[in-house]
Amino acid sequence: MPSLQSIAEVAWRQIFPNPGDETAITKEEFIETARGQYAWEIWRIAKEDKRSEGFFNVPSNLMSNAHLDVVDNKVDLTGLNILRALPNDTWLINVGGFLSKCKYIASTINTTQLLQDDDSLPDDARTYLVVGNEILFPKGVHSNPLPLIYANNGMGLDENEVEVEDYIGAIVRTKLIDIYGRKGVEDETNNNNASE
Repeated sequence: MPSLQSIAEVAWRQIFPNPGDETAITKEEFIETARGQYAWEIWRIAKEDKRSEGFFNVPSNLMSNAHLDVVDNKVDLTGLNILRALPNDTWLINVGGFLSKCKYIASTINTTQLLQDDDSLPDDARTYLVVGNEILFPKGVHSNPLPLIYANNGMGLDENEVEVEDYIGAIVRTKLIDIYGRKGVEDETNNNNASE
């Protein structure tokens, strides 16, 4: 799989074949735009799949495991590279382990407030809420540390190497050229030294 950085560099070199000190757009700007376009394309594909198939499965190359400590019925997510572009917190694929006897059910703040004393859930079920960079567990957890499966944003140990599927990489490269293509072409008709 190509990296997002290499895709951005190829597009940058296509627009600026002989880059110099006065290049209108830096390679770093291309890479940052590529990251935004990548997140946008994943979001768009998720929406299209949901509309046509009725569901969206996070691609396996974006899934990661984590075992996080629960402190005061909260899990801190700040150390994870999460793909938050996915709608409705679908980046959080599983809480507690998929073979766990305890089932974790996503909730919202309003639902939790409304059903605060409701005991209709089975004893082996607990709710959780995602609030910013934390997951809150109003009724506690069954184990600590708690396993999670989440959609990562493609970043690994080397934060510059975001691996992407070929077809998404092709879309991102095309978009970069569309966005920046006109800025890289030198206007040869504009002669500042011409006399009238």
